[in-house]
Amino acid sequence: MAKAPATVPAASQAEWKPSSQAALVAALHKEKVEGRMVENGFKPVSWTYASAAVLEKAQIAVNVKQCKNYWAMCAPAH
Repeated sequence: MAKAPATVPAASQAEWKPSSQAALVAALHKEKVEGRMVENGFKPVSWTYASAAVLEKAQIAVNVKQCKNYWAMCAPAH
């Protein structure tokens, strides 16, 4: 899987589209199924994986912080 670039726009400038949303949800679901979720959320490696998955599947570069912020804002209570 491709690594997410080190520099991407600020979290407020992330451009979330249906394809990037789907990639994030799919990546985090995979991480949950594989046991990389703890009581208070996902492990750091899960967020790194999710960021890379969004880049690979949606060709949109987002960093870990952007993924976390978007998940916190849009995801149902988890």
